[in-house]
Amino acid sequence: MKRILTLLIILTLVYCCTKEKKQISGYLDLERQYYSQQNPDSLLGSLTRKLYFNNDYSFLTVADSSATADDHLYIRDYTTNTVYLKKTFEDVNYYAAFPIEKEQGVTYTGETKTILGYESREGIHIGVMNDTTTFWVTDKIGLDRTIWSLVDVDGFVLEAEYFNGVKKKITNIHFEQVNDSFFKNEIEKIKTYQKESYNGLKVIEAKWELNYYKNRLKEYREQYNNKEISKERFERIEQDYKSWLKDIEDRIKELKEKDKM
Repeated sequence: MKRILTLLIILTLVYCCTKEKKQISGYLDLERQYYSQQNPDSLLGSLTRKLYFNNDYSFLTVADSSATADDHLYIRDYTTNTVYLKKTFEDVNYYAAFPIEKEQGVTYTGETKTILGYESREGIHIGVMNDTTTFWVTDKIGLDRTIWSLVDVDGFVLEAEYFNGVKKKITNIHFEQVNDSFFKNEIEKIKTYQKESYNGLKVIEAKWELNYYKNRLKEYREQYNNKEISKERFERIEQDYKSWLKDIEDRIKELKEKDKM
């Protein structure tokens, strides 16, 4: 009798371990909204993206925007615990590959709300630059997936709000079959681009941002020289821009130092 019971227990354990896990896949519609930092209720603009997902991968598509800084995508390969990040600057495609981070810098407030019919927990993420993201995540879908850039959390993120006035909201979730080959083909495409370290890619991005603000300041200077704006206004703008340029230059130095480590 003992032998029969032992055999039954072993067979049950083997069945549980080998039982195929529930397949969950599809895509979601994501709206990225830009609000004024001075007036949080003032919507300045928005763009839409899609996040495709299945049990082994997720793919946050490029934005439907002409803004170069938004022309990027993230693919997560959960079979190898790897994030592939692609960005485009000055018509050159770059990519970086690095490990998936989970729950780093994340705390939960205990607050909840319902989003698209899913009960969601409120969490806060604090980044390495002390930037804060408030997000809402549900465990009712059955996958751990994120709609923002780097950090993964326990559960499926349905909404995120950044310190700089950017909000990401899922408007629809479509459950349908998305095969691994779809994600693998996108990863192979990314690997044809110019490879950089993560910090190296951030340096390229910061240099693009630096040139953008320098050109904008040059335009304001020309407006002042052409008497299109007053001296007082130009001096205020120049003071702000010099501060921003200094911050970006400091960031570039810091990123270069990190890349040497």
